[in-house]
Amino acid sequence: MKRSTTAAALVASSMVGAAAFSASRQLSRFHATPDPDPLPPLRRPDGDRRTVVTDDGARLATIASGDDPSAPVIVLGHGWTSDLRSWQLVHDPLVTAGYRVVTWDQRGHGESTVGTSGFGVDQLGADLAAVLEQLDLRGAVVAGHSMGGVGVQSLALGHRDLVAERVRGFVLVATLGRSVKTIPVAPLRRLLQSDLYDRRRDQPSAIATLMHLRAFGPGVRPSVVERNTEVFLDCPTSTVIGAIEPLVDFDLTDQLHTITTPTLVVTADVDRVTPTGRSRELHQLLPDARIHSFAGVGHMIPLERPTELVGLIESFAGELGLAAAA
Repeated sequence: MKRSTTAAALVASSMVGAAAFSASRQLSRFHATPDPDPLPPLRRPDGDRRTVVTDDGARLATIASGDDPSAPVIVLGHGWTSDLRSWQLVHDPLVTAGYRVVTWDQRGHGESTVGTSGFGVDQLGADLAAVLEQLDLRGAVVAGHSMGGVGVQSLALGHRDLVAERVRGFVLVATLGRSVKTIPVAPLRRLLQSDLYDRRRDQPSAIATLMHLRAFGPGVRPSVVERNTEVFLDCPTSTVIGAIEPLVDFDLTDQLHTITTPTLVVTADVDRVTPTGRSRELHQLLPDARIHSFAGVGHMIPLERPTELVGLIESFAGELGLAAAA
């Protein structure tokens, strides 16, 4: 028994050492990657700032940008641990192209509060419904990245009359209709509350950098990963844990066939967070869906391929008769 225990300990020790060596090499390659045009810190856009108050008292910070109030509307919902800044590289070109672009901080993220109901898949849809209704948005193309895409599906399933009245199309970016059930919430909580994960914005820890590096495809510019990490470090630990727990075990797939709104599904083949197979499943189950897949791209499509994503959204909006006059 003693020999067996010793052997197991040695194997475990060697595995940890190998993982640490691999992580060290990955970080070395990452920091050595040329970045001739570093991305500056992401910012909140200019525009009409309003607070949407939900039924449970959550206060959602929204920003509507664009000079023409009659222009076609694009709504952008961000993912877990991000805030509306994560859409900046898509938001700004869409505004320049002549669209009215609306972004908001999901509850508990950015400048939005949590409310008394906490987090949940149904709550994501209800919050989005409140944004559409209280800002009186009509004829909108509603896009959601990752968790934001789950919120779009929740809106479609739980608020059908509102969707019929106010939405022309959906864009689902790097998202899924059912969980992968591999998110280790308890270890994640311990890591975020330990000294290993340094939340200092000016000097993120190696673990922080590695975690976010995995959200991107190969060859990503270091400054893009750094900007994404900065946004994450602004997200409260309570939200990091609270917002992920409902996504560990959910399944909307048996209802997706009832969503008849035209939908563009956007996926990436190096997505380690929401595997491309889950996005392709959405394409198969939604009655009126088309799909675009990026090659060599990871989970953070709005930061990795913003120009191409803008083109996809504009083309899709045009198909729906919502082309903007720049």
